[in-house]
Amino acid sequence: MKYIEKYLSQRCDYTLDIPNEDFTPEIIVVIPAYNETIDSIKKVMASLVDQKLPNCSYAIMILVNTHLKDNHTLRSESQLLYNELEAISKVISTSEVRMYPYIHDFSVKKSGVGHSRKMLMDLAFRWFRELHIEGVLVNLDADTLVADNYIASIHDHFNQHPRAEAASIRFEHTIPTAAHPIIDYELHLRYFINMQRLINLPFAYQTVGSAMAVRSNAYAKYGGMNKRQAGEDFYFLQKYAKALTLTELNETMVIPSPRSSERVPFGTGKAVLAAQSDLYSPKSYNYRSFSEIGKWTNETLKVLLNKNSESTVLPIPSCNALSQFLVNDGYEIYKLSLIENTDNQLVRYKSFFGWFNAFRLMKCLHYMRDHGYHDEPIDICSRYLFERLKLPHSELRKDNLVTIREYDRNCDYEPTLI
Repeated sequence: MKYIEKYLSQRCDYTLDIPNEDFTPEIIVVIPAYNETIDSIKKVMASLVDQKLPNCSYAIMILVNTHLKDNHTLRSESQLLYNELEAISKVISTSEVRMYPYIHDFSVKKSGVGHSRKMLMDLAFRWFRELHIEGVLVNLDADTLVADNYIASIHDHFNQHPRAEAASIRFEHTIPTAAHPIIDYELHLRYFINMQRLINLPFAYQTVGSAMAVRSNAYAKYGGMNKRQAGEDFYFLQKYAKALTLTELNETMVIPSPRSSERVPFGTGKAVLAAQSDLYSPKSYNYRSFSEIGKWTNETLKVLLNKNSESTVLPIPSCNALSQFLVNDGYEIYKLSLIENTDNQLVRYKSFFGWFNAFRLMKCLHYMRDHGYHDEPIDICSRYLFERLKLPHSELRKDNLVTIREYDRNCDYEPTLI
């Protein structure tokens, strides 16, 4: 496979050493750890080791990392953490599971979680190559617990879905109190994805860094992990969504922490931190924006995918905000090549959503927000979604989160051509 050799020679990170012992894992779980406590990581390790019928061998790789900007205290505590993890690794090792701690001091000022994930995933990928097997790389965070069927479910999922190259794993944040802002944030995440599914967008998957897995060869095929300081999970999984090889794994669950954090500019930690402001008002994207986008994409696909249609004129959105966004973003130039290059339905479908991808959807929603389609309170958003899904809506957000979690858990989402 030329793409594997190309990845190894041009893009792969070789900083960390492959374990030198007689052990052949089928799954490798990688965990970046920055400014973490040993108590937190011990709980994660306990949930990873205490797996019910794991049905395969697996390894856990943890990278304790520090940065150029860190003070002496944090560096010292990180070294102590690494020492304790080394001691733990000797205790928990069995014929089924091994743990490998690493420590690294990043000299690059802008390095972040993406860089740490890449270093670990490249290490795991190289190990699988050395073992001459295609395994599964799994991402987890140092504050995220897993269900006791986690390893078994990941193993079974990729065996049962041979065309799947990657998976988005079900997640449910810990809820400390009935009024904790993590409820608002998770409601927003689930509303956002389900609204995309209602309008038949093929990239409507959750992209949570602690809840994703990928086949090792497919990891190299699409260029590996990026080094972003935030959003690395979104950009990583969207490559497989674009190829229509991303799947949803609902048979198990990861349980992320609801703690606040300033380590990244957006995401769970930042959202919880923002809720401490006096101006806090939980909102999400206007449901009317999704409706307008859905009308346009569905009308466009009817033309693109209808072989018997005499017209190849793609529709112009009736919504001024959406229409102006498309003009500003170069759609007029793109759509000419889209029609002229091929009449193959699948190629046209992939090409259209290769252009109007998840990233461009976000840009579009932000543009529409600034041009008349203002964000709405999360209660209004969830009520609209629940009406469309025919789900009971409560005045209590926690109850609504429980309802949409159950709905998502039983959802068998798979994008299809319209």
